[in-house]
Parts: sequence; C-alpha cells; structure tokens
Amino acid sequence: MVSLLDTTRDNGLSAESVFGIARTTGVPLVMLLTGTLVYITVARALRPVEAIRRELADITGQSLDRRVPVPPGSDAIAELARTTNATLDRVEAAATRQREFTADAAHELRSPLAALRAQLESALRHPGSVTDWREVVAEATSDVVRLQHLADDLLLLASHGSVTPVRELVDLAALAEDLVREHQHLPEAAALRLRCEAPDQAILPGNPVHLDRLLRNLLANACRYARTEVTVTVGRTGPDLLLTVRDDGPGIPPADRARVFDRFTRLDEARARSTGGAGLGLPIARDLATSHGGTLTAEEPPGPGALLMARFPSRT
Repeated sequence: MVSLLDTTRDNGLSAESVFGIARTTGVPLVMLLTGTLVYITVARALRPVEAIRRELADITGQSLDRRVPVPPGSDAIAELARTTNATLDRVEAAATRQREFTADAAHELRSPLAALRAQLESALRHPGSVTDWREVVAEATSDVVRLQHLADDLLLLASHGSVTPVRELVDLAALAEDLVREHQHLPEAAALRLRCEAPDQAILPGNPVHLDRLLRNLLANACRYARTEVTVTVGRTGPDLLLTVRDDGPGIPPADRARVFDRFTRLDEARARSTGGAGLGLPIARDLATSHGGTLTAEEPPGPGALLMARFPSRT
C-alpha cells in the first residue's frame, strides 16, 4: 500500500507543503462552517425576540389591548415576553382609569357650568323688576364655589402623588380637636353635636397639610349625612394610630363600603350633587392615607350611621 507521504513524494510535494495547504484551505472552511452554524442558531434563538419587538413597535395608545407573543418554554425570552405583557396590562389599566377619570371630571364640571349659564341667561332675558338680582348672584356664587372646590380636588388628585411628601411630626389628636372646634361654627354643622375623643398626644410623621385635608374631608362627609351627632376619635392599637369619624346618619350598606372610595361615586339619591358633593372627598382622603403608609376603610359601626377608620403606622 502506498502511503500519503509516498504519494506526495512522487508528486514532488513535501509533508510541510501538504500541511500548509490543509491550513490555508481547511481552517477558513471550518471557520466559515462554524460561523454559518452560529448565525443560524442565534437567528433561530432570537426569532421570538424579533417577534416581540415588531409587536411592541405596532402598539399605540389606541391599541393597548394587544400583547406580545409568548414562546413556549420557561427560558429568559419567554419570561421577558410574560413580563412585557404584564407591563402592558398595567399600562392599559392605567390608561382606562385615566380616560374614565377625565370623562367623569368633565361631566362634573359640565353640570354646575350649565346651571350657572342657565341662571345668567334667564336673568338676562328678564331684566328689570322681574329679576331678583340678589338671588341670581347668590345662586351663581354657590355654583362658582362648587366649581372652585371641584377644581381644588382635581388638582390635588393630579399632583399629590407626584410631589415629594413633607415629613413633620404631626399631633393627630391636636389636629382633630382643632378641626372639630372649627367645624362647630360652620353652617352645615350648626344643628349637629360634634365631639372629639383624643389622648393628650398622638404623634404621626407626615405631611401636616395633607393630614389636615384628610380629616377635613372625613368631617365634611360625616356632617353632610349626620342627623344629630358626629364623633371623632383618635386612639392607638399596638404600634398603629387610629382615627375614626362616626355619624348617626343613614350609614353605608356593607356591599358599598369599598365602592364609596371610588372617584365620583354617589350611592343613592341621598348623595345627589346638590347635597353629596362631587364624590371626591373620600377618594382623596383614602389616597392621602395611603401616601402616609396607612389605610382608610368603612367599618361596621356599633350602632346606626357610618364609621370611617384611618389606620396609620406610628413610624412611616
């Protein structure tokens, strides 16, 4: 049998020449094949990523219900797709809430504006002795005040969550006593008995302006529906501070005790626009409680009426 070296010798080629030819032709060929194989493998592995990218590129504010394809398995790309879809779920929910809030706010603004316009146009159509201008101005002023309160509430809802909260030591007991004393002189509480039961001190780290607004909203809500009495209580249970506001009005049905904290919610005709406000007081109070690390809930009262309870950790 003739060896390869003998053949190369017969052809005038040395072993070094053969190995040189192998290096110059075989190594690039192997590299080319390896590169091609790597390219095909990477392209196939990244195909789901490209599908995710194309779907995300096509999603707009009007098509937030679309989701990216999730490849089978539980590798990193599949987890990326699931996380992306979960993020899109939150974005869609936030956009839906924003649209609903904008529609509700526009509806609330439209009502007093329409009433104000009707009053003024009616007065202009019947000038002179037929029109009681004092009454027209009084009714217009009432609508303007309501618009001002609604605008303040909307601005607070839009801004307080993005503003860095001020943190000071606030005496919740002293704040409750001051506001109860102040509300006793307001027209809406003239026929009511307001009581405050609070310890000497109940220190809570927080924003004093926001805590003041929270308690004002709870007091205003209680005074609006109370028949004879409103009681504000500040106490402590374990490490938490409790603030409760109770009235002896019609109360809140158990099925509606979560819904009263939804924006622009009115439970029945007793909470109409003329007497029940815009339906923002309790939602704002809950948001302010949450921003202080606390909660605000409607609880079962020991008797007739409604009981709203704010719970705060004493250290936030």
